[in-house]
Amino acid sequence: MRELQKENKPVDLLMVVEKLGSGIENVGISYMMDIAGCCPTTGNYEHYQTIILNEYKLRMINKSLGVL
Repeated sequence: MRELQKENKPVDLLMVVEKLGSGIENVGISYMMDIAGCCPTTGNYEHYQTIILNEYKLRMINKSLGVL
């Protein structure tokens, strides 16, 4: 997905499967379809990425302060 993003290509199920090529056998198409069904839209990928990064930073700060 990151490679597709760096190439300014859409991040969707078809493009990911194409990018994986024969590597899809290691992942499984049904797994990929499950993942695709979990995300409301790939158009918000950067927004989701920012949310995850911010939550990670918050956890690291809390961890360094000894907060659970």
